[in-house]
Amino acid sequence: MNKYLEPKITQLFDILERDMDVGDYQAADVTIARLSKYFHLFDDEHVDYYQYAQSVVEEVLHGSGEVPCYFDDYDDGDDYLTDWDGDALSSAGFGTDESY
Repeated sequence: MNKYLEPKITQLFDILERDMDVGDYQAADVTIARLSKYFHLFDDEHVDYYQYAQSVVEEVLHGSGEVPCYFDDYDDGDDYLTDWDGDALSSAGFGTDESY
């Protein structure tokens, strides 16, 4: 990443993360637009989070109006630290829940 732009990009991602956490999707939409001109400088982690935030904001503001949950099909309420029945693996495409 460009050493001069890295602090600016990091600051914008911090703002985006805060907006997403509190559910301020209008502000997140503005931050995503501001970040878009730096997209070619993102590392893989930033690309993934940017695209995730972009799809959530698009769905909330211009789609159904609800926050999409991409892993509901595999979630049985376990937290990922103590989950030993396969939710994490099944959500990654390695089978279905409870089949391990």
